[in-house]
Amino acid sequence: MARSAKEQGSSSVSYKWLKTQALVQYSDMADEMRTRAVDLCLNACEQFTSDQMSAARIIKESMDKTFGCSWHVVVGEAYAVEVVYEPGNLLHFYFGGHTAVCVWKCD
Repeated sequence: MARSAKEQGSSSVSYKWLKTQALVQYSDMADEMRTRAVDLCLNACEQFTSDQMSAARIIKESMDKTFGCSWHVVVGEAYAVEVVYEPGNLLHFYFGGHTAVCVWKCD
């Protein structure tokens, strides 16, 4: 069945929204902290779209500066991670389709 132009347009808008927003998979951060952390991460990922290592470095530096030291960051696709972290300091989300970001703080 053919879709109308209006339906097709809304579909592409939804896809565009998914490409520019974070889909939080898990977080035990306070709401305000999570919002700020996601913003920091999205800015770095948008700035370094083809260089995940640089994005991770910028995210780590920003998180250390904003929330204190000992943050760890993984940015990539198709990875698994098991971490020990300070309670209230873990964020895992997807961005831009297949890219995942995991940020955590430990002592």
